[in-house]
Amino acid sequence: MTRFRLLLLVVLSFCGFSGNAVAAAFEVDLVVPTALRPLLESHLQIMQERQDPKLSEARFRFLARSAPDEIRELLATEGYFSPRIEQSVSAIDTGWRARVTVEPGEASRIASVKLEFQGAFAEDAGTFGERSAAMRRAWPLRTGMVFQDALWVDGKAKLVRELHSKSYPAARIVKSLAEVDPDQHSVSLHVVTDSGPAFRFGDLEITGIEALPEQIVTGLNPIKPGTPYDEEALQDFQSRLQRTGYFSSVYVTASNNPEQASRVPIQVAVVENTQRKMKVGAGYSTDLGAGVELRYEDSLTFRPGWRSVSSLRLEQREQSASTRVQLVPIAYGFQPIISAEVKRTDIQNDQSATGRIVGQLQRIRGKTELNLSLDLNYEWNKISGTATSDVSSLPFNASWTRRELDALMYPRQGYVINLQGGGATDLIFSNTPFLRLYARGNYYHPLGARGTLLLRGEIGAVEASTSDNIPSDYLFRAGGSQSVRGYEYGSLGIPDGDAIVPGRYIGVASIEVMHPVAPGWQAAVFIDAGNVVDDIKDYQAKLGYGAGIRWASPLGPLNLDVAYGEADATWRVNFSVGSLF
Repeated sequence: MTRFRLLLLVVLSFCGFSGNAVAAAFEVDLVVPTALRPLLESHLQIMQERQDPKLSEARFRFLARSAPDEIRELLATEGYFSPRIEQSVSAIDTGWRARVTVEPGEASRIASVKLEFQGAFAEDAGTFGERSAAMRRAWPLRTGMVFQDALWVDGKAKLVRELHSKSYPAARIVKSLAEVDPDQHSVSLHVVTDSGPAFRFGDLEITGIEALPEQIVTGLNPIKPGTPYDEEALQDFQSRLQRTGYFSSVYVTASNNPEQASRVPIQVAVVENTQRKMKVGAGYSTDLGAGVELRYEDSLTFRPGWRSVSSLRLEQREQSASTRVQLVPIAYGFQPIISAEVKRTDIQNDQSATGRIVGQLQRIRGKTELNLSLDLNYEWNKISGTATSDVSSLPFNASWTRRELDALMYPRQGYVINLQGGGATDLIFSNTPFLRLYARGNYYHPLGARGTLLLRGEIGAVEASTSDNIPSDYLFRAGGSQSVRGYEYGSLGIPDGDAIVPGRYIGVASIEVMHPVAPGWQAAVFIDAGNVVDDIKDYQAKLGYGAGIRWASPLGPLNLDVAYGEADATWRVNFSVGSLF
């Protein structure tokens, strides 16, 4: 037994174990200017391993000896090329301590910048002067600035990206020199960029089309063979195809092989979406009340290339059934759409039932959308306290929308604007001739680091001898969560018996300030003003003002507002899911 205990003690001692053993502590005393401390603490290997329980004395000493070389490399990225560094390792009661003292010296500044271009770009007299001047202005390291490696790398990348974006996808850096003079504490920069040949687009090369006609792709292609290479044009083409719903995956690209520069093929790889989907949803808003929706999507309706969306919506103030058939795109990027709808509404004691068939041409180019429509419209109205009426009309309408936003769902900067114009003549199916003009827009502007200013406006006019026998969808109402808050939905209009009916002129303006109060939540204050009249001389804006909260929910921005309608002297709650039309 005694011999066994002795053997066990020897083994434990050899393995580094004993009943009273305590792991040695390793400390690092880093003496460095405050501004450079985060850089060294984040990247020095000795700082990363000092808490490792497996760290040994030998490894610790090795890391301490390596630290000066690491520090020199790190400081060079911030423009310090002549630092003085001392390191030592000493024993302490609990283990070992490494002391590293850093005197970075004087930072080196940019003495000169020389950007040169060669290749077809330098030979293009038409664009070289303006584009090269813009690229030089965008260069981030100016004469007199402290050298920073991150800006050096970023500047070179920007040169290449700018040339890649238009005409020169094969551009590359052929010379990159940062010449350091440690005695003068200066850096001279020299970059030579070779653009390679100028590229022009060729024909389409489509892969992945099986059940659908290729005309879907070719009809939406905005790029003509022979036009100069443009990355934005490729992205626009890809976005058009993605928005159609015909494909579950779309990838549009072009080779940067210089041998194909004169007619580089446009490669379109798609995965067809041939699914049929049934969706059910429920919701609530203070405008239309509680509701449910049943939605059916069919990517192969009747024949390949025809895509349909049908829905049944049942809400307290509005019920509708509709179907929309999207046909194969035709020339100039236009896509024909045929839709049919029956709808019943009961708003402010104004009941209506509408049946309509709409033929539409839609074209989306980048951030701009154009819709041309012809609407065969029949409407039956029953107004509380007055007689019923039948309205038939065949209006034509043109709608143009432009979105220029930093984010589509939760923008802080930019704008979205919609302009419409149209009308009907009594020579074809319409009871009353009219001309309709309409515009609305949202403008977003950052306030400070996190706040947002939202300006909203809406203006419209229907020129006609009377508003009678004009479809309600072509007249105007105001009031509600997306209009003048503090008033009931659709309550700003024309009094008619016990009802409020739509009018021929609308003017609405709003100013709102939003500021975050918690992750995903914003507080808002606002002032709205607007009204709807049948005679422009009668226009007098009605005010609503209040405060609310905004929640960035998975469904979109949810808005809850409490507003005071000054004309009604009433407080109202408005709840809605926000949208940018």
